[in-house]
Amino acid sequence: MKTYTGDLRVDLAGTDAGSCLIEVPYMIDVADSPSRLMLTSRRLRDGPLTPKDTKLLRTMPDLQFAERLGRTLFAVQTRRLKLGIAPAANPEHRPWTEEELRLLGTPPDADVARKIGRPHSTALSKGNALKVPYAHPRYVSWKLDELELLAKLSDEDVAEQTGRSLSSVRQKRW
Repeated sequence: MKTYTGDLRVDLAGTDAGSCLIEVPYMIDVADSPSRLMLTSRRLRDGPLTPKDTKLLRTMPDLQFAERLGRTLFAVQTRRLKLGIAPAANPEHRPWTEEELRLLGTPPDADVARKIGRPHSTALSKGNALKVPYAHPRYVSWKLDELELLAKLSDEDVAEQTGRSLSSVRQKRW
């Protein structure tokens, strides 16, 4: 059974209310049945959270809390923020180990991410947040003194003095 929360949009055209659109908070349960897909809906609870509910805010992620109490995710997040309560820890979060942190900045981030089993974007973000310099970048920017050599020396001499490949020097000169 999966539960989806949100606003149900109801068109009241052709009723006594006239033609208007209202949004009502609803929770929809979707259960797979061997014979058919069953949809059931129930009205979400209204009103403020009870003190007992507020204590639970600290114990579970907002989405899980909303589903458990029959509230919208937005209502739960708004209430938590108004009370100044930090979000509950994500149970799927895995803290970084010292070994993983030592790997950052050595090989490319994509390789590190694959090796430690984390998304590439996570490895990249963590390295940037810790200001870890990359030890072996794929591209090294040309320095001003290297650019000045291009005006004075041949491509072969520039490549030898700068430690860059001959093709790299030729491409930069072009």
